[in-house]
Amino acid sequence: KISGILIETFSNNKNIESFIVGIGINLISSPKIESNKTLSLAKLNINIEPINAFFLLQKEVNYFFSEFNNLDFLSLSKNLNLNFYKIKKKLNVKVNDKLISGIFKEINSHGELILETLNNNNKKISFGEII
Repeated sequence: KISGILIETFSNNKNIESFIVGIGINLISSPKIESNKTLSLAKLNINIEPINAFFLLQKEVNYFFSEFNNLDFLSLSKNLNLNFYKIKKKLNVKVNDKLISGIFKEINSHGELILETLNNNNKKISFGEII
């Protein structure tokens, strides 16, 4: 593993949803973690100054977000929903402090998780933690 991504989502009392993305890249050295192999770019003979790595990453992230609004998630693959782990199986999703249970139906064109709840309603979930 050379890098890691952590995404946290939250909503405030005005129901505004936000997310924070953290990206860590091992440039010079890497931590020793028993459960995961780690690597640094330096071990691959890729030497880059941290500030240059930051600017390259910033450029890519900015490009991604500029294109994000035009992205139709399901147009990426006609069979995208067939490839998800646990499709058509029961999922529990923690949204804030509330637990929502249901059958994982699909990811819609807005990237929302669709769960069929016990009363046969479709619940759209745009952020949360699958537990």
